[in-house]
Amino acid sequence: MKPATLFDLSDSRFEQAVPFDTLAELREQAPVWWWPEGACWVVTTHELVEQMNRDFETYSSSGGIVPPAGANINPAVLLAMDPPLHTEYRRMVIRSFVPRSIAAIEADVRKIAEEAVDDFVATGGGDFVIDIASAIPYRVMADLTGVPRSAERMIMRWGNAIAPNADPEYRP
Repeated sequence: MKPATLFDLSDSRFEQAVPFDTLAELREQAPVWWWPEGACWVVTTHELVEQMNRDFETYSSSGGIVPPAGANINPAVLLAMDPPLHTEYRRMVIRSFVPRSIAAIEADVRKIAEEAVDDFVATGGGDFVIDIASAIPYRVMADLTGVPRSAERMIMRWGNAIAPNADPEYRP
């Protein structure tokens, strides 16, 4: 077996299919390891992920949920909070995500998604992440909170600026 440091998770073969053999090797010899090229920790067992999710004192999100290299994360972002503050904020919004609440907005969300795809096609495409994958959740949130369409791009920029993301393209 090769040392875990020789695994390159950016290898294009990982885009083709799930590398079950490589993941099995990692679980066997290095269930938690630092991947230098990706500048992140790789956790390969369900048990360890559960342990990390439960032990917020050891595996705190308060310092950020992405590697420190260039990451300046706002501690007020829900993803970067630990209990009990995270739990308190989560309680405030959890009812919005129960099946009954989601069913109540399904038609509106479908309409927003169809409009985003139609706009994308009508303009000849663009950046799928910005125009579809990011736009749809932001449009739904804007719709739910009464933000006018004219302000959506600004809200997206603000959201990307505070979100835990080390990608300089999305971190102005």
